[in-house]
Amino acid sequence: MKKLILLLLFIPLVSFGQNKNSVLDCDINDNSCFQTLVNQHVLDNFNYPELGSYFNVQAMVYVDYTIDTNGVVGNISSKAALIGVVFEDVESKNIISGVFEKAANLIIENLSQINLPINDDVAESKKFRTPILYRLIDVEKGLTNSININKINQGIDFLNNLNQDELLSSVADPFEIIDEFPVFPGCEDLKESKKRLCFQYQINEHIRRNFRYPEIAQEKGIQGRVLVQFVLGKDGRVRGLSSSGTTSPALKQEAEIIISLLPKIKPAKKNGLRLVVPFSIPITFKIG
Repeated sequence: MKKLILLLLFIPLVSFGQNKNSVLDCDINDNSCFQTLVNQHVLDNFNYPELGSYFNVQAMVYVDYTIDTNGVVGNISSKAALIGVVFEDVESKNIISGVFEKAANLIIENLSQINLPINDDVAESKKFRTPILYRLIDVEKGLTNSININKINQGIDFLNNLNQDELLSSVADPFEIIDEFPVFPGCEDLKESKKRLCFQYQINEHIRRNFRYPEIAQEKGIQGRVLVQFVLGKDGRVRGLSSSGTTSPALKQEAEIIISLLPKIKPAKKNGLRLVVPFSIPITFKIG
């Protein structure tokens, strides 16, 4: 029997393309297929509103929209149910609700870029509702913040003065300027200096546990190195998966599946704010 060898290496990246348009290759009336692919589209285009993250606000946003016979998305509207916050005035509530609704609307607006096959059963347009959950992994359960318009303005001013994208892209190693490194489940109680090593160890263990060599690649003797790129969002979830390196689709697909199975991870922080951090992990498939 051939021996399978898995080589792992952990590398942080400064930047790369994060979002990608989904491809709906099923009919609009195939509800199960359609919902699965819309959910993937949401994950690929998900972005946590900075103002919501700043105040530790979480939300469930329900987005209503239609898709017509030409596959065009329209009539987009949304309603945010906010979690973990009490508002002292209507203006601050409208602002926070607005940033979540705007972020959710933008995700659904991007669906209009998809070539959607529709059969004759759709007379004019079809209505849809997609719930989008905005959840932060490091917020204490039951924690409630009280917010007013003065706090909102202070938060907006602070965020305007903190350009996180420039901060991360201005250094060779983005982790040099992070106050708190991302924390993998199980590493919470370690000293800050040990959390990065624990993170790397747990990532490697996760890949070993979930590693599977595609049968078609084994049968054809295909080997290769896949560089899986992704970002760890402010909500602690992996998104923006892409891969490069080998030309084998089977190896690329398997490598992306492994990384997509990562659990929620406590995000990195700078000045108390959660950061979106890019990563790159090479996985080598070798038969030997």
